[in-house]
Amino acid sequence: MKRTLRLLTAMVFTVFMVMSMSITAFAADPTYKITIKRAAGDRTAHTYEAYQVFTGELTNGDVLTNIDWGSGVNSTKLLTALTTDETVVDTDHNTKMKDLFTTTMTAPEVAKVLDQKGYDSDFAKRFAAAVGVSLTTVTAGSTDIDAEGTDSTTGVISGLAPGYYFVKDSAGSQTNVENGNYTRFVLRVVKDADVTAKAVVPTLDKKIVENNTEKSANTASIGDDVKFRINTAVPDTADYNKYFFIINDTLCNGLTLNASSVKVYLNDSTTAATDTAYTVKTGTAAAPYTFQVVINNAKALSEQNVVVEYTATLNENCDRTVLGNENSANLTYSNDPNHTYVGDNEPSDNPDDGDVTGKTPVIKTKTYTTGIKLIKIDGETRNRLAGATFEIKGTTVNKVVVVSEAYELDAGGEYYLLKDGSYTKQAPTEQTKDEYASLTDKYKVTVTETVKDGTGSGTTKTATATVDAQGYLTFEGLGAGTYTIKEIDPPQDYNLLTTEFTVVIDAESTLTEPGWKVGTSVDDLADVTTLIDGTFVKELTVENNKGVILPGTGGMGTTIFYVVGGLLIVCAGALLITKIRMRNKEEK
Repeated sequence: MKRTLRLLTAMVFTVFMVMSMSITAFAADPTYKITIKRAAGDRTAHTYEAYQVFTGELTNGDVLTNIDWGSGVNSTKLLTALTTDETVVDTDHNTKMKDLFTTTMTAPEVAKVLDQKGYDSDFAKRFAAAVGVSLTTVTAGSTDIDAEGTDSTTGVISGLAPGYYFVKDSAGSQTNVENGNYTRFVLRVVKDADVTAKAVVPTLDKKIVENNTEKSANTASIGDDVKFRINTAVPDTADYNKYFFIINDTLCNGLTLNASSVKVYLNDSTTAATDTAYTVKTGTAAAPYTFQVVINNAKALSEQNVVVEYTATLNENCDRTVLGNENSANLTYSNDPNHTYVGDNEPSDNPDDGDVTGKTPVIKTKTYTTGIKLIKIDGETRNRLAGATFEIKGTTVNKVVVVSEAYELDAGGEYYLLKDGSYTKQAPTEQTKDEYASLTDKYKVTVTETVKDGTGSGTTKTATATVDAQGYLTFEGLGAGTYTIKEIDPPQDYNLLTTEFTVVIDAESTLTEPGWKVGTSVDDLADVTTLIDGTFVKELTVENNKGVILPGTGGMGTTIFYVVGGLLIVCAGALLITKIRMRNKEEK
């Protein structure tokens, strides 16, 4: 009995061991993962999806056998796409994609061609394009990579069975995204794989050009032409059936485009592109931009530099404060190699509404302008004076804006009149009431801007303007330069000033501030930390004094004074001679 029990136990143990071996032998096949690293220069968030193109079984470590079509691809569509692709994928033998396949090929036969040609070749790019238009809705997995500036720089798609996989950005995830670009690639997964996504994203830079130096900000006077330069490049367009490449430029109200100045250069700034190489769109055709430069047949310009130059004139509508006058540009480009691009009214180089495009970040420049403010006062009473006329002279006095203020009584006004003739919004207090002409009267203001054209021949021009009723005169819209200001007509009953004022303006401008400097010469320039009234880089208080006023000109009015004056001089001389003679006699 004991012996029989031992035999039964041994048999059960043997059966258990056999079953264990069977379980091991029929265990599930191993799975792998794809780790995707963000492309250099890529700033956007991504959602990557994996589609199984071929499935198979692993033998001898990494050999894939029993290859069949995967769940992520429609084999009929794929073979049709491959056999109709006219792209040359082997330049040495002038072999086209369609020459390598037939519509009756099996999955192992297609996979064999892919293995022979390699995964980094032009063939692989076109193969991926064919797969991209032949996908089913079945994904094998997905992963997210957050936007730049986060801790997420890689994504992992795991649980992948051995086979070939097509990886791409999720549809719609990169549309109208700054620097957005769809990617795609095919790879063989027989172990864990690490790949870096490819981001064929063009870049754009814009600068102001002065004296052959590029800068982000400058200063200018109203009427000056500001030169702009845009540098960009068409990326590798091999993956695209068509490539859109459109430069968008937006000018503020203070800058007027000189449309005829727009020039396009290829590869450098000396080789001008032909007129048929690009199209300049303005007005409503370019909305919401000021103008656009459409590069025609951009696919043919793969990996070529593009330079756009033009000028814009600073006009009288410009912002004359620290905000400056902004100019911006960016780029619209094709960004999905999985998409079939058509363009409206084919073969237009403008995308249709259904075409997938991306945009580069907006690049800005700024142009600043400023002014000089004069306050005219009586030299003794310090009260405001009106009516004097001044002239401003300089090499950049093309146009100046003169702002005048007129005040009138209004119960709803904000201003009070001071005894010196100026106005203030500050209500009188017990301590300041003696400075006010009235403690109850209020005034409203009407501001008038007048544009004065500079006149004169040569490089130096002048403009004249008259002090307003409040004793102010402003010359606005001035850039860096040397300006001379002098009085050419004094207030009534006052002497004409013979002193000229020299104001030198310079700047070290950036996108955030004008960086004004001012002085009476280039050797005494000082930083301007705060603009006067938010606009003026310099304020001059100009005094006038009353003189001896002669009667009106003509007739006896002035002649009698000359005669009487002459007689007084003669009498004084005779008296002096008489005194000298008398002194000489006394001494004798």
